[in-house]
Amino acid sequence: MNRIIEREVVLKNFGKLVAELRNKTTVDNPDKGTRLLTQKGLALRTENKLGVEQIREIEDGTRAKLSPEDVHILATAFDLTEIETSEFFIAAGFVYPRPIDPPEPSRMKLLLTMHRFPAVAMNRLGDVLALNSYAIKLYSLDRDRLIALDSGPLGPNMLRMQFEEQFNVKRNHSNNLDLWEAEIVRNIRALRAESFRYQATTRYRQIYAELEKFPNFKHLWERAGKQNRDGLLIEPKLEAHHPDFGHLRFLVTRFPHGYISSDTIFTVLSPINLTDEAQIRLRDAVEEIEVHEFKPRPLG
Repeated sequence: MNRIIEREVVLKNFGKLVAELRNKTTVDNPDKGTRLLTQKGLALRTENKLGVEQIREIEDGTRAKLSPEDVHILATAFDLTEIETSEFFIAAGFVYPRPIDPPEPSRMKLLLTMHRFPAVAMNRLGDVLALNSYAIKLYSLDRDRLIALDSGPLGPNMLRMQFEEQFNVKRNHSNNLDLWEAEIVRNIRALRAESFRYQATTRYRQIYAELEKFPNFKHLWERAGKQNRDGLLIEPKLEAHHPDFGHLRFLVTRFPHGYISSDTIFTVLSPINLTDEAQIRLRDAVEEIEVHEFKPRPLG
């Protein structure tokens, strides 16, 4: 009964929003001048996918069978932006099924080449899309490891690199496993936050099932979840002891969504001290900045 009442409240409030948007929309008429958009005019804007009677029911909050399709038709008729459309769906009690926005390859490659520090582009599930030469050196990814990383059910997932011993990330923290765990927890926290709406997808389930096979994963997953619930900030620093370069310290910069695409996370590791000998050794190890791209994994 409570759910029925709650749904009725949502429909009433959504109806008021639709009426408000319509009443704020003006129409230029050569004969009659500027006028407010009528329910009939809104129906015409929907190309009669919604009739006047249906729009009246929506505005009155009595259209019990309001569907996501109805909401999408109205959002298009009002010419809402993507952010506005997302909020519009929420107001109607639905989740906006936003289309996945793939990264633009040439822009991604350009940005990875521009940065003279380790830089990585990932999707919201932590699958690495591409990384530059500095990141390749930092993670000790030779040609064979890059090929291996692009294969198997997990593919080039950042957490796979940190758990699976053949990719050496754990070895790079061999003198301080607390740093290794801290880096994993940071990435799990980011994954949990970024991937929330993808939990019902095939790819998310595949990633989680594969990660569960690693010892200590469940413990670290729960630890990351507790930190997220407690509202603790994600530490913007990363430290690693690389066997070839020495102790490396970075500031982690995550660029806003939309920097490459709305579903791509672009991260740069900027040295805290450019004159550190370890940082100099890392820079000297890169003769030419190149970008390695992996086969894209679906978000869905």
